[in-house]
Amino acid sequence: MWVSGANTMRTKKWLRLVISGILGLTIAGVLLSAYIEKPALVEATDFMLETQTENLSLAQLRGKVVYLDFWASWCGPCRASFPWMNEMHRKYAKDGLVIIAVNLDKVPGQRDKFLQEFPADFIIAFDQQAKTANDYNISVMPTSILISRQGLILDQHVGFSEKKIDQYERTLKKAL
Repeated sequence: MWVSGANTMRTKKWLRLVISGILGLTIAGVLLSAYIEKPALVEATDFMLETQTENLSLAQLRGKVVYLDFWASWCGPCRASFPWMNEMHRKYAKDGLVIIAVNLDKVPGQRDKFLQEFPADFIIAFDQQAKTANDYNISVMPTSILISRQGLILDQHVGFSEKKIDQYERTLKKAL
């Protein structure tokens, strides 16, 4: 097929214009992204919780990655989360992960019965008055909060799904 010189010139001009436009938009996007403010991480509220052996505060754990899990004996998904938290404790405690499962039961006997059935290798803390749970605006069991070594909230998830355990573990590993 024969193409006239004028058509070839117009095609080349059009192509240069399109390529210049694409490059211009790409460069503008890169420059603009440098000025878009990313959401700031929120500092985790310090707490003082009674555990099975001592009182424990978040400030004492600075330098560690803390997985703070709020649970209750009547919570169905909590039954699935405990074996997973045991596994994460075994795998990552040596890397600086501290798991604290904060129980919100009002009656200690209920929590004790749960723990007989689902023993924990990690720290169990007690918040019968729900002070720490209120500080963190917890309304669903379980709710888990991942806190960085610097005391910043990195992630939070409500509920526990066995379908998401790979995602949960990836998030933990990234924090470590």
